[in-house]
Amino acid sequence: MNRCFLPFFLIALAVVSTSCKKENRPEGLPELYPFSIKLVQGGAPLEGANVTLQSDDPALMRWPCGGNTDAAGIAKLNTFGFDGAPAGKFKVLVFKSETEGGAQNSEEAAQMMRDGAADTSQRFDLVDPKYKLDRTTPLAVEVVAGPDNPTPEFDLGEAVREEIKMK
Repeated sequence: MNRCFLPFFLIALAVVSTSCKKENRPEGLPELYPFSIKLVQGGAPLEGANVTLQSDDPALMRWPCGGNTDAAGIAKLNTFGFDGAPAGKFKVLVFKSETEGGAQNSEEAAQMMRDGAADTSQRFDLVDPKYKLDRTTPLAVEVVAGPDNPTPEFDLGEAVREEIKMK
């Protein structure tokens, strides 16, 4: 292929592949509806938290649904990579952590593994750990069919910094 046409070919390929996304829905993926969740911690929006919806419905369990909160504390949810969430009742799981020490990037981690160096990093939960398990989270939402779902807001209390113990 002529190198002059390569950039145009790559752009055309990208446009075609992204425009076909709706056609490539997996078989059985339920109808999805716009849905967002807002998280507040310590009186301020919680940025950078992972939000997951967990259903007890076996038909919905196979479709991962979640998102990450932005600077305003809002997570716009998607399901299996498609915008929106299926209709149903869900528990809301929230997780945010940070790592100190150890490798600072993937290259350093790979070098440490090659050198046989012990991992000296420490991980900390920045949200109360009760929110990251379906059996302990008190948070729940219901997504209804239609475009007008309200954005529920959850206050997660004061910020925490609890060390995650590796077993």
